[in-house]
Amino acid sequence: MGEGNAKGLSSYLASLGFEIGRFKTGTSPRIHKDSIDWDELTPEASIDRPSRFSFMSEPRMWHKQVCYSTYTNDRTHKVIRDNIDRAPLFDGTIEGVGPRYCPSIEDKIMRFPDRRRHQVYLEIESEESCDVYILGLSTSLPEDVQYQMVHTLPGLTRAQITRPGYAIEYDFLVPSQILPTLEVQDIYGLYTAGQINGTSGYEEAAAQGLMAGINAVMSIKGEEPLILGRKDAYIGVLIDDLINTVIVEPYRMLTSRAEYRLLLRHSTAPSRLTPLGRRVGLVSDDRWAAYCEREELLTKGRSLLEKRVSGSPIKDLLRKPSCYIEDFFGIIDGLDELPEEILDEVEVEAKYSGFIERQNREARRLQKHRERKLPRDVDWTKVRGLSRETVDKLVRFRPDSLGKALDVGVSPSDAMVILAWLRGGKIGSVDSKV
Repeated sequence: MGEGNAKGLSSYLASLGFEIGRFKTGTSPRIHKDSIDWDELTPEASIDRPSRFSFMSEPRMWHKQVCYSTYTNDRTHKVIRDNIDRAPLFDGTIEGVGPRYCPSIEDKIMRFPDRRRHQVYLEIESEESCDVYILGLSTSLPEDVQYQMVHTLPGLTRAQITRPGYAIEYDFLVPSQILPTLEVQDIYGLYTAGQINGTSGYEEAAAQGLMAGINAVMSIKGEEPLILGRKDAYIGVLIDDLINTVIVEPYRMLTSRAEYRLLLRHSTAPSRLTPLGRRVGLVSDDRWAAYCEREELLTKGRSLLEKRVSGSPIKDLLRKPSCYIEDFFGIIDGLDELPEEILDEVEVEAKYSGFIERQNREARRLQKHRERKLPRDVDWTKVRGLSRETVDKLVRFRPDSLGKALDVGVSPSDAMVILAWLRGGKIGSVDSKV
């Protein structure tokens, strides 16, 4: 906030023949935590066991309760409607396409006038910060209107805004002109990451920045680049989607975009990515030693689950919802001596094995049926089970095959819905069940 814009970059890229697009994004106001009447809000339950980003760190629960919720009301909506002519998102100042999954509160009020209330969440940002983020209240309205709006919400009648919400319109480089390394085509050494690639979101930007930095260094060192595939990481899905599909709105990384989301669990990240990090010099000796020890424990855990009880391997018995790994403590020597994290992972592997096998079959099926023709005259808005985003892309681009539908950004999960609908033999019936 308060930073200057990057003048000249867009026009220079355009002068070199690159295609430039225009998107918009926004954010919500932040509120000082001491100006909130917390008793008037609804607490949202936190997880019992905290997660951690790294197997090298210890999880900690610094604040058991970090999220609360409330609702907008008629007074909130009246403030917005009375001042809508002052919102750059509505007065014509900002014309770019915004992120579908993060609409502004102005969008929600004006597009859904019959909705009497919209839920918003108050998230404590960190132990060290006084800022509380209001999820669901993204806005481009002036600061004085934001105060009026915020003060209509339960628990926020005396709220102090530490940072007002704002909307930004920005140019982006159409990402089909970017290589899998995130290097720009035909400009050696220029790597791009974040909003300039047509994405929206902090995590999406951070992921691209990491990959662009790694590959810039690999290029300088004359070594092989690091390119993650769709099976390797969500980062691989993100980059593959960007460079190989049609981006018509700011891209967000949703789990439904991945064919292999059961393989891409956070608990498998060390096994999937640590060896790659080691290759490019980002994994220290201490981390590598801890990783190797973890892999040895996982191997031991998997081996123990091969042992038979009542004639069946434990890993097969664990596929039953009512069966848990602790049921075999005392029966299989050494099982209860494994760390809790290792026990959790090998149990999940066993319970998910059937689903993972099915997901792999579905991924192979999608690849096999890429040439499957799609009807030209179907009303996609009437096909049940498809997301709004997929329907919009099918209506806009009218792909004539399943493969081309995937190429314009239809998610694998929706592609499976389309395939099931086609297999139902109901091409002429848009109300057929999938």
